Amino acid sequence: MAEMIRVASLDEMTETMAVCLNHRDIPYCVIKSGDTVQAFIAVCPHENKVMNPPLVLDGCLVCPFHKVAFDATSGAVREARNKRLTKGLSPVQTGILAGVVYLQAQIEHQSFAPLSKWQRFIRIFRRFGLRATSLGKG
Repeated sequence: MAEMIRVASLDEMTETMAVCLNHRDIPYCVIKSGDTVQAFIAVCPHENKVMNPPLVLDGCLVCPFHKVAFDATSGAVREARNKRLTKGLSPVQTGILAGVVYLQAQIEHQSFAPLSKWQRFIRIFRRFGLRATSLGKG
């Protein structure tokens, strides 16, 4: 089920700074380009880290952690900086009504929620074929 979330008025937004917000634990970033806006789930696909805020440089959203650059209009990877990336940022539908910018939150966005440190630990643990019950056994 889709939910329209108010972001900001179009006049409040600038082309040099992304507006970041969280809705139901999903981080979003919205960028203005002229009279249009684009929105993305603000999770870098390199290491599943929240880009809050992403840097805005030369028409790109740049991950503050590893400086991977994504096109600000499509979310496509523009500069991977030797990182293995199979996809860019996930786009989110937006709309402008009476000068106010909205994004369309979808239930499917829950799959993009960033992992907690504990969840990352468990994922790495499982990658090596270990189970929590094997801890402490000699």
